[in-house]
Amino acid sequence: VRHGRKVGVSFAFQKGQGHFFYSHNDKIEKGSMTYSSSNEYGYWWNWKDAYCNGVAVFNNYIDGSIRGTIYLADGTNPGRLIGAWIGE
Repeated sequence: VRHGRKVGVSFAFQKGQGHFFYSHNDKIEKGSMTYSSSNEYGYWWNWKDAYCNGVAVFNNYIDGSIRGTIYLADGTNPGRLIGAWIGE
């Protein structure tokens, strides 16, 4: 959920850097991502766009899917949950 609406997000990663894209007010918004670390919960990335920032965690599953959650920085750890996804 971004800007009060459920939106689709596309991700692109290469060598510890990445971008994500989503639609807002009939415009494509772009954000950046930087690899942070990994642990038992998955691969952690810091993200930011023109409006805010936070962290995202990705997990690879045996069925070939990638699942994850995204958190908005709000002073708590890891932040306020704002979404989840399943991708292939």
